[in-house]
Amino acid sequence: MPSTEQTPRSVVAIWAIRDRLEAQWRLALVVLLIGILALWATTGIFVIESGETGVRQRFGRLVSDADSAGLNAKLPSPLERVTVLDTSEVQTLALGGPIDRFLDLVTGDENLIRVHVTLQYRISSPADFLFATEDVPSVISQTVRGELIEAVAALPVDEVLTSAKAIVQQQVRHRAQKTLTSIGSGVSLITVNLQDVRPPREVADAFRQVVDARSFSQRIVSQANKRRDESLSLARAESNRLLRVAEAGSSSRTEVAGGDARRFLDLLQQYEASPRQTREDLVLDALSRSLPGARLVVLAPGNAPVNLNLEADPTTP
Repeated sequence: MPSTEQTPRSVVAIWAIRDRLEAQWRLALVVLLIGILALWATTGIFVIESGETGVRQRFGRLVSDADSAGLNAKLPSPLERVTVLDTSEVQTLALGGPIDRFLDLVTGDENLIRVHVTLQYRISSPADFLFATEDVPSVISQTVRGELIEAVAALPVDEVLTSAKAIVQQQVRHRAQKTLTSIGSGVSLITVNLQDVRPPREVADAFRQVVDARSFSQRIVSQANKRRDESLSLARAESNRLLRVAEAGSSSRTEVAGGDARRFLDLLQQYEASPRQTREDLVLDALSRSLPGARLVVLAPGNAPVNLNLEADPTTP
């Protein structure tokens, strides 16, 4: 080693460090290895946020697809790998044609319509979503497109443009979900929306006239139904009134008939007790009602006739 009197201090310090490292290189190597291992071990710690799910692979093989939210640990990379997916997020996908955002479809009566479709889906099986298919959004698009073509081809153009829109949406979503489940896509379709359904620009005026005519027809039918309901309501009210009047008359007649029957039974009992007297009373009552202004003179059997002054006031005794 050169004399320290002729060598700069910085160089002397470097030589001193070199000499120390040469003396303790094994210890330095161990410390370095421990540091590297510690850094490598930290790659096995990961965090999964709320609403996310981790898919764990060990040497490329699926181990688990249910790592929950929070702090998790795994074997350091590349022994194990975790892919985190957001299973709570609703993702939106739009279907369009090669030129614009509309699909050109043919209806059951061989008319051309243009449809803009959006759909929403959520990851239901993270493992299937990652490994069952290569391009899940493309698979979803093609599946929904095929089901939409089939559904529209079974209906006339008028229904597709007006009343059957909700039916087509529900049918396409149900059938597309069945297909996606059968191939293990790992997604759940939430909605399939026909955002815009229109005829081609060249025939838009003709279709608009048809729609206006149908709306007018529906309005006339609605008004006729309204008048029919009003007439039925009035008729029901009148029939209820007549029924109540008839029931009241029936009750009154029933009471009158009951009273007459009771009086007849009382008279019958009186007749059975005293037939002769009852007959005479009935005759006198009938004469009184028949001749209300006449004077009645009743003679006992065997008595001489009485001189009657027919010109006298019948009210005078």
